[in-house]
Amino acid sequence: MEPYVDAMVEDHKKDIAEFEEYKGKVKYPEIKALIEKALPMLKMHLSAIEKIKAQIK
Repeated sequence: MEPYVDAMVEDHKKDIAEFEEYKGKVKYPEIKALIEKALPMLKMHLSAIEKIKAQIK
């Protein structure tokens, strides 16, 4: 299970970084709104998987 959890942590970090990078670059307000709506959820998921990772190590 550890490799899966490690991959989830890294994927969420990568996704958050990409969303934050593109938030300031997108031209369409609908896409910017989608990014702003998704970022808190991604950060919440990252926090949850980091807690799981800490418990299994």
